[in-house]
Amino acid sequence: MTNEEMKRALEFLVKNQASFDDRLEQTNQQIAETNRQLQVYAETQTEFIQIVTRTLEAQAEINASFRVAIARIDERGNKTDERLDRLAEMNARTDERLDRLAEVNARTDERLERMAEVNARTDARLDRMAEMNAQTDARLDRMAEMNAQTDARLDRLAATVERNITGGNGSA
Repeated sequence: MTNEEMKRALEFLVKNQASFDDRLEQTNQQIAETNRQLQVYAETQTEFIQIVTRTLEAQAEINASFRVAIARIDERGNKTDERLDRLAEMNARTDERLDRLAEVNARTDERLERMAEVNARTDARLDRMAEMNAQTDARLDRMAEMNAQTDARLDRLAATVERNITGGNGSA
């Protein structure tokens, strides 16, 4: 190999070495930038994991409070059901009593008719029978008024039950 060839070969090696050094420097910078970005990503991921963890913990607390609230609502619903069952039983007994009262009234009416036939000649007795009928009417009016009051109470109870079921009672 001649000097000239040797010189060119050395220049070529020096150029390649310089190019290699430049590429190595660029690669090192890229690696440093990649490491910096990875560090940022790692920090971001750590923050994200912490946020998700706090969110999950908060959601677990919310879920626990919902379970407690639902349990309370279920308990209140059960109590309401029990009260409604008792109310239905009382209404059934009232209906039975009203049926018996209707039977008693029917028998009374029969007796009154017989008394009217027997005592048709006595005006005084007819006046007393009219008075008894007026008293019966007053009792029926009072019973109707009491039934209206019972209906109003049932309406208020139904509204209360509905508020409790739908969560409109301000708790939870």
